[in-house]
Amino acid sequence: MDVRIGYSVDLDKVPEKVADMLSEVSLHKAGHLASLAAEMIALGRYEVGLSLLEGSRKELAAIDRRLSEAQMILSGYQSAKEEPETQESPIGEADAD
Repeated sequence: MDVRIGYSVDLDKVPEKVADMLSEVSLHKAGHLASLAAEMIALGRYEVGLSLLEGSRKELAAIDRRLSEAQMILSGYQSAKEEPETQESPIGEADAD
């Protein structure tokens, strides 16, 4: 089961955190499981092949979730950097008529 964990970081640190997230993404395990599945299928071990394919697909789904999260975070970062900072007027200044 996946759980969402949230924490705050300085806006300027967001690209670094996204890069860290992406450095943890690896297609190696999913590819290895798919290769093993092909070998098992070639040997007539279909049940084992099916199980390995399921494992590979689960790995790919987990990778897709991580990539989606990184994309959403970076998109939010880009939007935040493009928005002009709004300056609040001191209290009472707007009512000085």
